Amino acid sequence: MLKGVAEPFRHTGLRFNPTGGITLDTMTDWLSYGPVNAVGGSWIAKSQDISEGNWEAIHHRAKTARAMADQIAADEGPF
Repeated sequence: MLKGVAEPFRHTGLRFNPTGGITLDTMTDWLSYGPVNAVGGSWIAKSQDISEGNWEAIHHRAKTARAMADQIAADEGPF
């Protein structure tokens, strides 16, 4: 859906920061699409991890996501 919305405006430099439906497994696909500037979502800090104080799991997912984003930026240029 994002491609359908973004393509008619691509010439304007419009950028997107999608947050719905993003996962660690799909974030690379999203970030590899030119008009996507950044991604986010509750998958990094799941409600159960927050309520249980499982900060290590949250830290691990955030750190992994950051490393993946850094690798994409190195491969394809900055977002």
